[in-house]
This record gives sequence, C-alpha cells and structure tokens, in this order.
Amino acid sequence: GDWETDYNLCLEIYSTLAETEYAVGEYGDMIVAINEALLHSRAFEDKFRVYCTLISASGAQNDLKTCLSTGFEVLEQLGEPFEEKVDLAVVMKDVAFTKGMLESKGKDWFMDHHLMTDKKKLFAMRLLNLIGMYVYMSDAMKTPLVSCRMIQLTIRHGLCKESAHGFSAYGLVCSGFLGEYAEAYRVGKIGMAILEKFNSPDVLLARVYAVNYGLVNVWTEPLQSTLPQLLVGHNAGLRAGVPEFACANMHMYLVSAFHSGQPLQELAKDAAGLIKECEQYEQEQMTAVVAPIWQCVLNLIGDALQEDPTRLNGQAMQEDEFLRNQLERENRTAVCCIYYARLVLAYMFGRYNQAADVYNKCLEADLEKNLMSKFENCICTFYGGLTALALQRTDPDPKWSAIVENAISKMETWARSSKWNCEHKLELLKAEKMSNAGDSKGAASAYQKAIKLAHEHGFIQEYGISTERYGVFLSGLGDETASRYQYEQAYAAYMKWGALRKCADIRSFWGD
Repeated sequence: GDWETDYNLCLEIYSTLAETEYAVGEYGDMIVAINEALLHSRAFEDKFRVYCTLISASGAQNDLKTCLSTGFEVLEQLGEPFEEKVDLAVVMKDVAFTKGMLESKGKDWFMDHHLMTDKKKLFAMRLLNLIGMYVYMSDAMKTPLVSCRMIQLTIRHGLCKESAHGFSAYGLVCSGFLGEYAEAYRVGKIGMAILEKFNSPDVLLARVYAVNYGLVNVWTEPLQSTLPQLLVGHNAGLRAGVPEFACANMHMYLVSAFHSGQPLQELAKDAAGLIKECEQYEQEQMTAVVAPIWQCVLNLIGDALQEDPTRLNGQAMQEDEFLRNQLERENRTAVCCIYYARLVLAYMFGRYNQAADVYNKCLEADLEKNLMSKFENCICTFYGGLTALALQRTDPDPKWSAIVENAISKMETWARSSKWNCEHKLELLKAEKMSNAGDSKGAASAYQKAIKLAHEHGFIQEYGISTERYGVFLSGLGDETASRYQYEQAYAAYMKWGALRKCADIRSFWGD
C-alpha cells in the first residue's frame, strides 16, 4: 500500500520501524523511517510516536540539546509549556505548590483516584516520563519542574501508568533537592503502588526502578539491598527495548556496589560488560558516566596500562581527552562523575593536596545539583571532609574547618535517615576531628566504633580506611605494635575487596 490509500497502515509500519531501529542501535535507518512518518503524517498526534523515538535517540547519542529542545517544543504543542531559563525562586515556588497539592493525600487516595482520559495530557505524561532522565543529566535545575508537572497533571486529570514514574521522580526531588528523606521514601512507595496497580510493562518498570532504587531508597535502605532490584530494572529495560534505562539501572548498580564494598574484580567485569552493552546500543550518554567508575575500579585493582593511580588513564578512558569532550558536550553529569572518581582515588592513595583540588572542582561543577539525590553526594562529602581533616594537621587555614563542619553536619543528617549506610562514616569523621584536636580518648573510641560499624554493615573498603586511619593515629601516640595491627587489618580488607594497587601502597609504606 501507499500513504494515500493505506495511511494508518503506513503510519504504523514506519513508526514501529523507527522504534525497532532505535532499539537495535541502527540510527541511520531510524532517521529514514522517522522522516518518512513526519513527512506524511496528517495530524500532530500521528507524529507523536516518532517524536518520542527521535528524543530517545538524541539522548542516547549524547546530543542532549536536540533531545531536550525537541521534547520541550512538543510539550508546548501539548499545552504544557516550560520556561526556557529557570532560577531557584521559580523552582521553589513550583515545588511548594506541588507539596500543597500533595498534602493529606496518601497512597489510598491515589489508588482510588480516577483515571486520566484526556489524550493530550496522556501524551504529555508520556513525554515527561521520557525526557526526565535527560533533563536530570543536562539541566538539573529543571528536574523538579518536570516531576512536579507530572504530579500536578495526575492530581488534576487522573491517574495513568506514567504517574508511577512521576512519583518516583518527585521522590528524588524530595531527597536531593529538599533533603526530606522520609517524604522521598513515602512518595517513592506510592510510585511503586501505581506501578503494581497498572501491572505496568517492563518499559516503565525499568524507569521507576532506576529512580527508586538508584536515587531515592539509597538514603533510607541499606545500600546493598538496592542491588538486586537494580539488576531487575536492567533486565526489564533490555526486554522492553529501552537500552537507555537498562544501562542507567546497571550504572547505578555499579556505583552502589562499589560503595557497598562488592568485590572489585567482579565490578570490573560488570563495567566492561556494560560498556559493551552501551556501545552495542549506541548509548554514548551512558558510556560517558560508566567509564569513570570503571577506570576508578581498574586503578584500585592495578591497571597495567596506568602509571599514576589517581588519574583516570587506562583501559576505560584517557582523562584529559575524555573530560574535554564532555565539557564541549555540556554533559555536566559525566563531568561530575570524573571529578568524584578522582576524589576517591586521590584520598585513598594519600594525595591530599590533589584531593583538595579535585574536591574544589566537584564544588565548582555543582556536583550536588548535577548528581541530584545520587549517593555520590554522600561519598563526595565524606572524602572531602577526610581530605580537609588530613590537611588541617599541617595547615591552619580556617577553610579546612569549614569543610569539616559541613561534612559532619551533612553526615549527621544522612545518618539519621540511614544509620546503616552513614553512621560509620560519621564516626570516622568525628574520630579524625578529635584526633586533630588532641582528644586521644574520644578519638580512639570513635575510631573503634567506625571500624565496628563498617565491618558489621559490610562496607569493607570503609573498614579498610577506618583501620588504616586508626593505625596512623596509634602510630602518632607511639604505639607501633597496635598501629601495625591496624595496618594489617586494613591490608587484609583491601586485599579482600580486590584493591591490589592500594595493598601495594600500604606495603611500600611499611617497606616490606
């Protein structure tokens, strides 16, 4: 048939063909199918499917400008415009308005809420659901506006399956933007209930799991408990033909597994497999955020291609070229991932001045905003605080005290929300602070508590850091026998973790 005599059939064929070519990473053939559909479509709603495919493909190829400009243009045509430039006052006003709408509405209210029937609003919800990840990666200030709009549309016009993602996304705003972790957990649970109510397909499950288990629950539940669910989200994304969310789930799995002390050799294999998956499906955007954590893991293991363990040069990436490329593309998320990985390495290998420089770059890159609600925020604060404490011993500059107090204050908040993930970190920061202040008794008690909690909660790398720092403290008191024992404990922990390069660092310190 042809477009004149078989319009609906042709529209279905070319729309489906575009989606299929996208799913298998054949972008050239996808564009041909999209252009054919756009050329012959008789109405805006007939173009909607291929617009969605074009947006997904642009985002996957790291062309975030095209992805988001197209997405917001289509939303405007659907009667849901967004301001091009927003500031904090605009965002706070919208968040406050949405909080007011949600007040006194619990899970039961939404389970009994009427269904959305307005076709334009359904299209808008689908599109907001689609662009949310790319807004988060490119223009974090608009992330609250997108999730708030989904909540507002749901309350005003009814429930739809995309509402599940709207609630999960609003959860990350509560945790990452407002610091309201209990509320984040509550609305995330509503999102999960909506997902179950609609018996939602894998394509939506992958999105909701990525947000809930990668960005929301990490501030409340044990980090290790999120790992199986992120693997479920990854597999669902592959089954549904949404590789961007399959890869997003797996990337967050890698980060959470790394920071919960999973074996590095296994993580290196998982990261290499994910990079291949990203390349297979031409997910350049995800490759850009996976490479830094992969190279970080390789450095700790001992990458044969790499000389300086604090620089991200080796099998996964070449730091300077990689960073320059991401800056040119305005990929703020990837830039922050590079800096945070370097901060971890610089501190762990005792390059404290370098760690301080990288920590400042994290602040300049606005990591807290651009990695909104990601557990990397906690890690950046933790290592930034430890770095300031290390430098404070020989440099009286008051800026170190300011960083330390900020780190302890934030960690106290996070430890109230998740003792499991954060209490041992808080105790180590306190121990180092008391050590610097000459409170040997208080410091020893805090070190011992940090060591005990890190061990009990399975954070083997932070058990290693805590025993190593306790060893330094004991050496300063002149107790070399006890110090040596703590170093041996640190060495064993790093060896079990698989950080062979770090083990070599400890051996070189002791000279044997």
